[in-house]
Amino acid sequence: MVAWGEGTRRGRRWRGGWLVAAVLLCMSGTARAQSDPWLVLRAIPGDDPPGFAQATDQFETALRREVTILPREAAAQLVAERHSSEPSSASQDEFDLLARESEEALEHVAFGRRRRARAAVERILDRARGALEALNREARSARQVLNSCLYLVRALVDADDRTAALAQSLECARLVPDMQPSASDHPPHVRELFAQAIQQLSAGPHGALLVRSEPSGCAVYVNGRRLGQTPFERADLPTGAYSVQVECDSGRPGRVHRIMLSAEARELVIDTSFDRALRTTAGEVRLDYPDPETEVRRRLADVRRVAAILRTEPVVVMTPEAPDVLRVDRVRARDGAVVASVRVGLAANGLSRRAVSALVEALVAGRSVDVREDPPRAIEPWSPPSVRPAVAAGAGGGGAPAEGVAVGSAEAGSSAPEEPGGEGSGGPAWLGWTLAGGGVLGLGAAWVLEAQLFTYADQLRIAQPSDVDYLDRQERVSSARAPVLASGIAGGALLGASLPLILPSEDGVPWWGWVAGGVGAGTAALGVVYLAGEQECLDEGCAQREPNDVLGALVLSHAAPLLAVPVVYLVRGASESDGATASVSLGPGGGSVSVGGAF
Repeated sequence: MVAWGEGTRRGRRWRGGWLVAAVLLCMSGTARAQSDPWLVLRAIPGDDPPGFAQATDQFETALRREVTILPREAAAQLVAERHSSEPSSASQDEFDLLARESEEALEHVAFGRRRRARAAVERILDRARGALEALNREARSARQVLNSCLYLVRALVDADDRTAALAQSLECARLVPDMQPSASDHPPHVRELFAQAIQQLSAGPHGALLVRSEPSGCAVYVNGRRLGQTPFERADLPTGAYSVQVECDSGRPGRVHRIMLSAEARELVIDTSFDRALRTTAGEVRLDYPDPETEVRRRLADVRRVAAILRTEPVVVMTPEAPDVLRVDRVRARDGAVVASVRVGLAANGLSRRAVSALVEALVAGRSVDVREDPPRAIEPWSPPSVRPAVAAGAGGGGAPAEGVAVGSAEAGSSAPEEPGGEGSGGPAWLGWTLAGGGVLGLGAAWVLEAQLFTYADQLRIAQPSDVDYLDRQERVSSARAPVLASGIAGGALLGASLPLILPSEDGVPWWGWVAGGVGAGTAALGVVYLAGEQECLDEGCAQREPNDVLGALVLSHAAPLLAVPVVYLVRGASESDGATASVSLGPGGGSVSVGGAF
């Protein structure tokens, strides 16, 4: 009996350690997600003031010592892969070079120099693919691209390789989708192969392309050729890769959206205002605006778009307010809230060492200050002129927020100060971590009490009714149950309540969220087994039973917060997609949480 009891207790200890390890695994996954790299973004209203580029370099160098930063080149590459790239350009010299190389290729083909002809054409096509959107805009250069491509078809036909010639004809038809070869430039057998390629493309799989823009009525270019205006729809495009541009302003090429068209319909919705502001030149991502008014109106929405493309949080936005004043905002990209704003003096050679140090310290801590003054003066986080901060109702009915009040708003384009170091997704992060700490302590205390309860149960199991302390042992078992249940339920509830405040922003449910949910499901199943299992009697008359039901409830209290991790992300995603808003207000007189929108 004693050996069995000792083995049982060892098994329980192992299971308890497993559960604690699962909770720590979940928390460590959250901690890793919160260490995502920061994005430093420049927003330029009008002209780029002197010293701004140097100030950015100085700030990034200092900030990199405190947090991880997404490298500029990597950010620009990700934007190009996931959204769009800068439009290519071609100078007159490049047009002239294309014409000369095209003539040389024709000469090689005419004299039967197939190898040299092939090399010349492939060199032309490689250069053309890199600037296809620019070359195809002019009919003359588009004709030269098509002619050069078909010169290679002619060389392949002369070499009696019709299979390769037909494959090359297919590529030529895709390069310039709306142009036919002229009889003066190509012999009948080349034009016949090109016609077969067109017929094969027409008979082959097609994809439907729908392009919308805001505003409508903008020109649509596909592979550099203007094919219509928005709303644009074509259902007869052969499947394959395409470059799409939408242009509302004449003479200003739109950003290049590269898509892969399959048999399924593809819809492309382009915000032309965002495309006009977005820049990925010089190995960086930035936002350029024609004037300060446009910058103020669009900046937060555009910052959130960039962050969504890069899937990063938070974003630090650097904006020149005046030729000698630079404002740096730390933005919570998920809801557009401005966590902190810092103003520094800007000189032609950038920032002073003291200003850089004070700037980084304030932003990392989440404080809004003007470091041009000594000591730095506290200021309010920046907000658009149309956004007014929420006012805490006080006894005096004053128009200013009460001291110590923090207001967070989840409405797009709003700004909200956050507690120092706060980066929570649904309220002050310090509150979430406080609740999480209380939950872990509650669960830890529950395990200590549970171990004591089973010790009492073992003591009662080996007691005899004739023992003097028999009734005392029964009473100890009975009274020890409630504290275990109370601590476990309270710990699980506190830990679950902390999740919306401490879980980082993600696009959908992250992989580790599903892992946490899976561990929670397994833990819950174990708890149900304990609850439903047969409980052995501890004493005569079965007044007390083996406390497996208490152990089952404790195990379920661990499962609840783990199961809640993916649920929080699913609810958060659903509420964001329906335009929901949430705010948290805390102050000396109390606190409030408000939620609004369509659910």
